[in-house]
Amino acid sequence: MRLELFRSCFSRRQRKYFVTVLLGLVECEGRRTLRGLLQAVWEQVSLSGLSRFLGRWPWSPLDLVHVWLAAMRREAGLPVPEPVPRLNGGLLTPLSIPGIPEARHCALLRWVKGRLLENGRLEHYRAQGRLMARMHNFTQQWQQLASDQTKRHYNWNGLFMNHPEIGLPPGKSWEYLPADWGAPFESVARQFRQLIDAWGTGPEVYGLIHADMGLDANLLFWRGQPRPIDFDGSGFGYWMYDLAAAIAHCIGTADYPRVRDALFAGYAEHRSLPDGQFAQWDLFTAAFYVYYILWMVGVAHLHPGCLDQDQEEAMYRGAAFIIGRDAR
Repeated sequence: MRLELFRSCFSRRQRKYFVTVLLGLVECEGRRTLRGLLQAVWEQVSLSGLSRFLGRWPWSPLDLVHVWLAAMRREAGLPVPEPVPRLNGGLLTPLSIPGIPEARHCALLRWVKGRLLENGRLEHYRAQGRLMARMHNFTQQWQQLASDQTKRHYNWNGLFMNHPEIGLPPGKSWEYLPADWGAPFESVARQFRQLIDAWGTGPEVYGLIHADMGLDANLLFWRGQPRPIDFDGSGFGYWMYDLAAAIAHCIGTADYPRVRDALFAGYAEHRSLPDGQFAQWDLFTAAFYVYYILWMVGVAHLHPGCLDQDQEEAMYRGAAFIIGRDAR
């Protein structure tokens, strides 16, 4: 099957949804809702994940992320996806589709060689740390970002008040948490507010980040070197949030402390952060999981039964971390 030739273009999750869309186009001929499409071709795929895969680009038509990618490649030689410019020099192409009120903005990126790792080793996490440090170093001094405040922010509101893609009023997801989760989750939000009020959003702590560069999803390896993909969730956030989110999938495993230390060691080879920032590692990890779980319970409320097994396991693993941290 020719689709197998393109398996390495996608993360495991992305490929699952991509194949579902193709099967749905053939089987349903455009006459089904998303839920009907899933029932017809692949019930194991979650509705929430398919909605995100097909979702509209979350930012304005301004092509900041692609300008950022192009600058990282051109000025720093970083192995990020390379945008292909149009003949007029622009990086986005507006596309209008009959029956859809808003135009989509499409970009073409060059092929990124690499594969997802089934089981990352410590040297892979050290390499990941080195890459993230180089990206943070470049972005911190990239002056084009200084005046741009229109993009997604992983600040207090961005993490705890529902992303607009959920389709719920701000903060509504908190009502759908299990009763015994409420207090420890609120404690994380309160501590995070106190921390960022003290830290502010200066370039030494805050900038444009990938926000989901984990070996489990969006980091390929080619000849031992990491290559990030899928920057659609990028936004402004804390450098420490970017680091914590990158290995949050390892929470609850016996290797987690060694993975964290390896990531730190690689990062320190290229970039120094004050000890006070690294000391807040647990809080940023907890903040990531509060954000992720609020998204999941909100989507599950709107679409009962839509979460797949991996998402549910991640949710309970993250909740256990938050509750355990609160009990200490």
